[in-house]
Amino acid sequence: KARTFFKIAEEEKIILMTGAVWQSSFRPYAKVKQIVETVDNAVLKLIEGLPKTYKIYWIGPRCSPFSNKDNRIKQIDSLPAEQFEMLADAADVFLSMNYISTSMVRAALHGIPVVLLGNSFVKRDGKQWSLENRKNNSIVAGMEEVYPFRMFPVGWYSFLKPTVQKNSFYQLTKCTEIFETTNVIETVKQMACMNFEQCQFRLENYKQKWNLLPTVQEFKDFMECEKIGADGGNIV
Repeated sequence: KARTFFKIAEEEKIILMTGAVWQSSFRPYAKVKQIVETVDNAVLKLIEGLPKTYKIYWIGPRCSPFSNKDNRIKQIDSLPAEQFEMLADAADVFLSMNYISTSMVRAALHGIPVVLLGNSFVKRDGKQWSLENRKNNSIVAGMEEVYPFRMFPVGWYSFLKPTVQKNSFYQLTKCTEIFETTNVIETVKQMACMNFEQCQFRLENYKQKWNLLPTVQEFKDFMECEKIGADGGNIV
C-alpha cells in the first residue's frame, strides 16, 4: 500500500531519514559550521556509495545542503502522521543522527532496521582521539576542531552514554561512526537486506526481554520497601 501511494518500485530499497528545525538552527560559528558541513558531506558520500536502486526519503528541513546533488534524494518538508507511518512501514532502513529520536524509536519498535550515525572522535589543539579508542580518522584530521555526538549537531555523546550502554533497545539498532564511510555503507546495505521474518524475530526477542522488566507498580512497591527499610521498618 505504501509503495503504491508513494510510487516506489518493488526493486527499490528505501532509506528513511528525518530532520528537525532545531538541527538547522545552529549558530554560524566557524568551527561549528565546519563540522556541520563535513557531516553533510559524509552523509552525501554514504548515499553516493549505495547501489543505484537505493532511494532516500528525507522528511524535514535539513536536506537542503545537498538535496540537489543526488536525484535519488527525495526531500519532503513534512508529512501527516498517517502518511509518515505508511512511509516508515515501507522503509528498508531508518537512518538517524539522533540516538533518542522519537521517530527512530517508533521505527525500531515497528521492526524497521535502524542505523545510527554518531561520532566518538574529538579533535582539539591539533590532536585527535576517540572516546571509543578507534584508530585516527583522515576526515577528522582535516578539520580544525571536532566534538563527539550522539545527537547531532548538539553533541551529548557522554551525556547519553548511560542511556545507550547496556540498554537492550539499542540491540535493535546498529551504532556506527559517521566518518568511517566504508563501514557505514556496508552496514546500511546489510541492514537493508534483512527480510521481514528476520526483522520480526529480532523484535520479538527484544519484546521478551522487555517483558522481564519490572512493571511500574512493581518498581513503586520496591521503592516503598526501600523507604520502609531506610526508616528502620521490617521488610518480610
